[in-house]
This record gives sequence, C-alpha cells and structure tokens, in this order.
Amino acid sequence: MRHRTWLAYWNEHPCPFIWTKTADEILDKVLPTHLQAGHWGVVSEGDLGAG
Repeated sequence: MRHRTWLAYWNEHPCPFIWTKTADEILDKVLPTHLQAGHWGVVSEGDLGAG
C-alpha cells in the first residue's frame, strides 16, 4: 500500500530529474569499468557515435 500512496503523491507533485553531468562525462566514467569487466566486449569510438 505504501507504494500506491507514494505513486499517488508523486503523480500530484512530480519532480523532474535534472542531469548534473553530460553524457560524455558519464560514459567516460562508466565505459572503462565495463570494458575491463568484459560486460560489453570490444567497443570502438565509431560505436559510441564519436567523431
């Protein structure tokens, strides 16, 4: 029931999410970690839309 109460409140008083970093800043931080862990295989700059 708490979820429904929260959702009802949120729908009446929405608060937009505000990004504090650019997409490039996020990818610069996240991508190397995922590549080292083998999550995404090999990714070239062209695959990221750079260039």
